[in-house]
Amino acid sequence: MMATSVQFRVRDVIHPHPVEVMIELFQNSSLQGEVIATTHNGLESETFLVVRVPKLSEPVIVPADCIEAYVKQFTAAEGDCLPSGKSGGVG
Repeated sequence: MMATSVQFRVRDVIHPHPVEVMIELFQNSSLQGEVIATTHNGLESETFLVVRVPKLSEPVIVPADCIEAYVKQFTAAEGDCLPSGKSGGVG
């Protein structure tokens, strides 16, 4: 008889693609790291932050607006909400 509870690595999943599994599991999770640089995309005035996240091999680049929206979400008074169009979180 087969066990009903199993453990396996995400990289061993055949369907759906492992990236899709990770997105579904963690798309609303937050990451924390140290800002090591800021940059612009050159076409618009949007600012991006380069962030070193522990346990990741490369820094990540995040739109600064996403960071601000995340901070506002957790510092706003009860009943306040994010401005429309803001994602509400990083990750």
